[in-house]
Amino acid sequence: MSSIPEILTPIAPIYSWIAHYFLPWGLLVLLVLTIAETIPFVGLVTPGEVIIAAAAFVAVGQHVSLLWVFVLALAGSLIGSTAMYLTGRRLGIEGLRRFLVRYNGLRLPRFMRVDPGIVDDLKEYFELHGTVTILSARFIYGMKAFVPPVAGALRMSYARFLLNLFLGSSFYTLVLTLVGWFLMRNAALASDLFSGLGIFGVVLLIALAVFAALMVKQIAERRRRLMALRERARLTKITSVHRLASTNDYLKELIASGQSQGTALGQRSGQSQAEPGDTLLVIARTQTGGRGQFQRSWTSPAGGLYASLLYWPQRPVSEQSELSLLSAQVLCEVLTAQGVEGLFVKAPNDLYAPDGKLAGILLEASGQDGWLIIGVGVNVRRPRHQRQGFEGAAYLSDALKNPTPEDVAEWLFPPLLERIRSWDDR
Repeated sequence: MSSIPEILTPIAPIYSWIAHYFLPWGLLVLLVLTIAETIPFVGLVTPGEVIIAAAAFVAVGQHVSLLWVFVLALAGSLIGSTAMYLTGRRLGIEGLRRFLVRYNGLRLPRFMRVDPGIVDDLKEYFELHGTVTILSARFIYGMKAFVPPVAGALRMSYARFLLNLFLGSSFYTLVLTLVGWFLMRNAALASDLFSGLGIFGVVLLIALAVFAALMVKQIAERRRRLMALRERARLTKITSVHRLASTNDYLKELIASGQSQGTALGQRSGQSQAEPGDTLLVIARTQTGGRGQFQRSWTSPAGGLYASLLYWPQRPVSEQSELSLLSAQVLCEVLTAQGVEGLFVKAPNDLYAPDGKLAGILLEASGQDGWLIIGVGVNVRRPRHQRQGFEGAAYLSDALKNPTPEDVAEWLFPPLLERIRSWDDR
C-alpha cells in the first residue's frame, strides 16, 4: 500500500481501510453502486456524486489509473439507465403512474415518497425539451433515476436516448473524477481552503440548503394550485410550461397528434394527444410567437398570463364566435370582483382599463374537426426591464397588490368554463 499523504494522517485508519478494500473489489463496488444510482427510489439514497469522487480520490492515492474509475462509473450509468429505459418502455406512462401510486402506499419515510405527478411533469418537459432533459438529468438530484423510465414510456428512440445519455453521463462522470483527482493532488490546498471558510462556510451551506428548500416548496405549492384549478374547472388536464412559441399552436399540435394516433407516426412520437371531448388548459410563462386578432403580434414577456383553453362545443361553428365576447365579459367580471375599477370590453375580444389595453382574447375553431381554442393574454405585472411598460398597455399590478398569473388563471377559468358549458347546453 502506498504511503498516506500527510494531510490524511488524522483519518489514516479510515483511509487505510478504504484503500485496502478498494483493490481489487472497489472498482466492482463502484460499478454496482453507479448502477444502483439509476434505479428509482434506490437512487434517492445512493450518493453517486460522493461515490465517484471518492473512488477517484482513493485511486490516485493508490496509483490506480483514473481511466478505470471513469470507464466503470460511465458503464454503470449506461447499464442502469438502459435497464430503466426498457422497464419504462414495457410499463408505459399509465403503468409508471400506477406503480408510483402503489409505491406511495407503502410505509416509508417522507423523503423517500415520490409524487406520481412527477411522471406527468417529466412527460410534458420531454415533449418540449427531450434532448435537454436527458443531457441535464444526471446533474439533478432524483431526476437521474426517473428520466430513463419516462423516456422509455414515451417511446423515445433508443439511439437518441443512448446518445444523449452517453454525452450527459460522460461529462458528469468526468467532472466528478476530476474533483476526486484534484482533492488528492491538492489535499493541503483543499484543507486550507475549507478551514479558512470557517463560520462563513457553514452559514453559506445553511443558506444554500434553505434556498433549495424554499424552491422545492414553491414548486410544490405551484403544482398544488394547478391541481386545485383542474378540479374546480373540471379540466381533463392542465399543463404549465416555462416558454412556448404560442399556447394556441401548442394545443393544435396536440390535436394533430391525437388525430395521428394509431398511425406509424403517432405510435413512434409518444407525444401527448388531445382527443375529442378533452378539455385542456395550457399556461406558459412567456411566449416567443404570441399573436392576437388578424395575426398581430402579442408581446409576451414574463409576468403575464398566457393561456389557451381547448373545448369541443356541440353548437355549430357559425355560433361559436359569440364566445370571444363572452370570454372577455367573464374576464371583466372576475377582475372587477377583485377590485379593478374602470374596466370595459371593446368588442369583439379586448379588455381595456383606463390606462390602456389590459387583455386580449383569440378564438380559433375548426368546424371540420369540432374543436375550439380560446387564447387569453393578460398583462399582469409590468416587465422588469421596462419601468413604464409597453405604450398603450395597462397592468393589473397598477390596480391590485402583487397579482400573479396563477391568481388570474384561478379567478378566470372556473367561471369561464361554467359559462361556456351553459352556453353549449342551450
